[in-house]
Amino acid sequence: VSWALQLSAANCCAVSLVTWAAFKVVDVLALPIFKQEEPQLSPENEAKLPPFQYVLCTATSPAVKLHEETLTYLNQGQSYEIRLLENRKLGEFQDLNTKYVKSIIRVVFHDRRLQYTEHQQLEGWRWSRPGDRILDIDIPLSVGILDPRASPTQLNTVEFLWDPSKRASAFIQVHCISTEFTPRKHGGEKGVPFRVQIDTFKQNENGEYTEHLHSASCQIKVFKQYKTVQILRNIEDTVLSHFESTYYTDDFQDMSTVFECL
Repeated sequence: VSWALQLSAANCCAVSLVTWAAFKVVDVLALPIFKQEEPQLSPENEAKLPPFQYVLCTATSPAVKLHEETLTYLNQGQSYEIRLLENRKLGEFQDLNTKYVKSIIRVVFHDRRLQYTEHQQLEGWRWSRPGDRILDIDIPLSVGILDPRASPTQLNTVEFLWDPSKRASAFIQVHCISTEFTPRKHGGEKGVPFRVQIDTFKQNENGEYTEHLHSASCQIKVFKQYKTVQILRNIEDTVLSHFESTYYTDDFQDMSTVFECL
């Protein structure tokens, strides 16, 4: 009888231990780090979404440190698509009282040192490249844009109208190269970075597109085509040799560049 009582007590302890362990596992799985719930935006965060998003449809450089701004290499004179997207449903544009908006695309300097002397730099480029433009819009390839314009006095700027409720893509061509603004014309990958900046406006009460809605930009470098291919090959070799490190990004599937809001 004593042996039976001891066995019964042992079984009870075992059951209690299993029950306690199961309870603890359930508790652990209930912790936030194990939950598989999708993050949900609060109404306040949804309201903070920018009205538009712009995407440059070409791959970013993989040789960028984590948490740093993207850099995209472009070929001189090649047409690249910029998709113009709305982030919210059309009915949520309470501040948009017109059908069309105007977007102005500019190529500007990324380095602050060159920003201070931008006018002189662009004038010097104009004299060295008479009749050429820094930025053009490829009208035959573009979709959903109206009244495209390129001012003869602003070589780095194009503008157009578009309807946010419809598909819109602008194809741009950058004709200057990064090494043209490098001190003493040093070549290689040391060319200066540019920014492609997009500013979007709506009409005011007088019908003029002067009321600012949104601005965003991305960082680029521009080289002649053979040089761009060489640079990207060197970058790929470098990234592959550091693939185990978290120093570089390793997403080779990112085939587009999202503009960052300003």
